[in-house]
Amino acid sequence: MAKHIPEFIFDAVSALTARRFLSSSITLMQMSKFYSDILQLHYDVDALPSDIEHCAEDFLRNLSEIGAENADEILKSFERIRLTTTDNSTPRKLKSMFSSALDAKSEKEHSAMATKKRFKAFIFLVRSKNDYYAPSEWKWSSIHDASWLAELEDAEIDPFNLI
Repeated sequence: MAKHIPEFIFDAVSALTARRFLSSSITLMQMSKFYSDILQLHYDVDALPSDIEHCAEDFLRNLSEIGAENADEILKSFERIRLTTTDNSTPRKLKSMFSSALDAKSEKEHSAMATKKRFKAFIFLVRSKNDYYAPSEWKWSSIHDASWLAELEDAEIDPFNLI
């Protein structure tokens, strides 16, 4: 039985990859591989490194095209909205009595093309309505019932392990 990554996690990790790339000296490819290696502990991630890299690159390109001076804030806000809500307004419940939203999916539901479209729509949304910006103190670790996912944002990247 296949263990595919949930769509919202793929979206958030792609944005996190782009955001951390902005403040590091690690290449986008290395950053994508780093997060794919972590996700591999929980999901099948065959083509995931290249998918994450392409999405993150597209996110950064879109932000550059609009001249976003607050690219990191927009990326963080996209991460937050995808992790904490199901449709930009309904709160996402990560843990229910018998399952978790973090559980692997039996069929592939994420697509790089759909993620790119969602991010473009989100850019328009967040620029037209400031309510969608994440509070500056918001972190992945503040998500309730996120178990291993809560630690992803602060995962230590050792550049020497990427060589």
